[in-house]
Amino acid sequence: MSVRRTLGGVASIVLAAVVVACGDDTGGGGGSGGPSGTGGAGSASEATTDAASTTDAASTASSSASSASSSSGGAFVCDAEGYEGENTIAIDFGDGSAFFSDVVPGEPYDALDIEWYESRFVVGEASLIAANYNTCSLCVLLTFGCDSETDVCERTFLATAGTVVVESVTGNLVGSLRDVELIEVTIDEDYFSDPVPGGETYCLDEYTFDVTIEPYEG
Repeated sequence: MSVRRTLGGVASIVLAAVVVACGDDTGGGGGSGGPSGTGGAGSASEATTDAASTTDAASTASSSASSASSSSGGAFVCDAEGYEGENTIAIDFGDGSAFFSDVVPGEPYDALDIEWYESRFVVGEASLIAANYNTCSLCVLLTFGCDSETDVCERTFLATAGTVVVESVTGNLVGSLRDVELIEVTIDEDYFSDPVPGGETYCLDEYTFDVTIEPYEG
């Protein structure tokens, strides 16, 4: 599911282990549901100022984000808001990539992911922009109704705006997401995202995290 572009599902294996372990401890249970309560979605977005995308797909994502604005004031319209997971994990892959996930365990499971592709965990703020999942260097995904065996989710949302704040990387990854706006997308086998026509939107006004950073031991 996460860090799938360059790590070939490594994070999916790690996350699946977390989901199964949590499910066993709590007796299982489904995810928290998507915007319309039918199950899941995921979201991702780019956060570096020098990572402008020139692909048609990125332009489509940007257009879709714009279409989610109200005609009266241009404000992003949220179909659903907020997220509360149950089990967090942060992994430093040691190769210039890193991964954070907050999971609602069970079958199916839900997850909020932050994926770093061009840097490890670094203190500072990064602005998320409308970019294709295939090209974003910092991606935020929100997924609902996911199968831990197949890594297929019922619904996926990709962030197109907002801020990722990292306050500390000393032992723990401490930070937050602020004013994040996500649109519903599909992601193909080559990791290109495509906005869902008439799809729903999701907002995370303030989400905080504080979790031990684990090295990847693959």
